[in-house]
Amino acid sequence: MDGEINIRPARPDDAAAMAAWHEEAFHGLLSARLGRKYLEYHYSGLISSPAGACFVAERAGAMCGFIGGSCAPRAGAAVSVRRLFSLAAALFSGRIGIRELPALLRYKRWFSRVKLPAELESLLVARQSRGRGTGKKLMEALDGFFRARGVTRYCVFNNTSLNTVKFYLRLGFKQTGEYDHGGHRTVCLIK
Repeated sequence: MDGEINIRPARPDDAAAMAAWHEEAFHGLLSARLGRKYLEYHYSGLISSPAGACFVAERAGAMCGFIGGSCAPRAGAAVSVRRLFSLAAALFSGRIGIRELPALLRYKRWFSRVKLPAELESLLVARQSRGRGTGKKLMEALDGFFRARGVTRYCVFNNTSLNTVKFYLRLGFKQTGEYDHGGHRTVCLIK
């Protein structure tokens, strides 16, 4: 893919593509196992929330990455009837197991101890666009969104299996904690 990277705010019609990318990129992790509909509701929530933001990176008119974040952490995770049904469907279909619930509740307690006004929730860049500044440009867009709202510190929870911790450290994040849940190690990074 050649051409300049353009960053634009995500539109409601981007949510389905973002959900599909998320499901494929994070295959096997809990967020992806919740299912595409759940993810679509999540991204729709971030896009439509005044406290949320999603930006899309395009090269030659095609999406090559996206980022999502919120000034009210978990804005995209606001409880809705549709999302609750999606979560229940993931449980009943076996995509997530009932035995995982205690570990998930422990993780949620750990996660809720981080008291920052904002969170980077998702950052995905297509393989062919990595190493070309796409992730950095997406981060700059989200940084601008946060700064415009007076937010100077925010966090990201990153599964170490994704091999992206070094990327965040290069951008000025500091690792402040880690949690092992269900064989997956997640670290908290704060900027």
